[in-house]
Amino acid sequence: MSRRLVRTGVAMTAIVTVLWAGGAFAQATAQDQAAARALFDQGRTLVEANKPAEACPKFEESQRLDPGIGTLFNLADCYEKVGRTASAWSMFLDVASQAAAQKRADRESAARDRANALKPRLSNLVIHVAGDPDLPGLEIKRDGTVVGKPMWGNGVPVDPGKHVVLASAPGYKTWTGSVDVPAKPGESELSVPALSKDATPGAVSVDQGQGEKPADGSNGSSRRLIGVVVGGAGVLTLGVSTVLALSAKSKFNDTSSMCNGNFCTEQGASMRHDAVRAGNVATIVGGVGIVAMAAGAVVYLTAPSGNASSAAGKERFRTVVAVGPGSVAVGGTW
Repeated sequence: MSRRLVRTGVAMTAIVTVLWAGGAFAQATAQDQAAARALFDQGRTLVEANKPAEACPKFEESQRLDPGIGTLFNLADCYEKVGRTASAWSMFLDVASQAAAQKRADRESAARDRANALKPRLSNLVIHVAGDPDLPGLEIKRDGTVVGKPMWGNGVPVDPGKHVVLASAPGYKTWTGSVDVPAKPGESELSVPALSKDATPGAVSVDQGQGEKPADGSNGSSRRLIGVVVGGAGVLTLGVSTVLALSAKSKFNDTSSMCNGNFCTEQGASMRHDAVRAGNVATIVGGVGIVAMAAGAVVYLTAPSGNASSAAGKERFRTVVAVGPGSVAVGGTW
């Protein structure tokens, strides 16, 4: 059982990592760029015609096809016009951050001014946990997004409108609630009650520490080997990220003779665009490397010692699997 769980976990991690890395290298084709520009122009036309609700999806799709700081700024502006104040505020700050990295002081200043003007108008939502906040496996989601424990009991900016909150934990019934946040400054509150025990059959406990293990400790050795391999792959990926970053920097520096500040020739603008895109790819690849290194460390450090008679070894790694209607939850201790 222990080996199967380890192999499944490592396989799933590898699949996610490959998909993530593949997405990072996928650059917009010329066809995508053409479509993105057309959508951007359509969005601008709709905004000028005072139809922001129709314009926002145009900017969203344009940004998805070919991400750009200008499109992101216009999307933030569009969100502000339709009342999505929290999303607009966050995007303006993102634009300011990207502009600062590109040393575009004018755009950074404009984006920060818009964000600062929006901040006093933000609507906030406070989610209180009335039950045990330390309940093992307790997870709270707002509109499908996990709300981290540091945010419980604190007001966070949200877009005005209806928000659905779910609370769940292994072995307990899922609770669902909703709150309508008004489009005005201030805080709205929602309280999550103590969860009720789930009497549905199917909750099981799987303890790798108390199962049969080879006397020679080969199970632990295999897991440690997997940890070393995954961690080593992470180190190599970080090396690739460094090479990509240096290449992007070199390409950006090559545009100095074609640009005067933010004004570039057509060739210089194209080269800078490619350099920024390559830099983004390097950043994401570096993130993949860090994830792989961390995964390798976890697999290595949680490997059993191989001493079947050791009480400490039996309690070192424990996983709890809870099966309920339409859901599977996994928790554990190390």
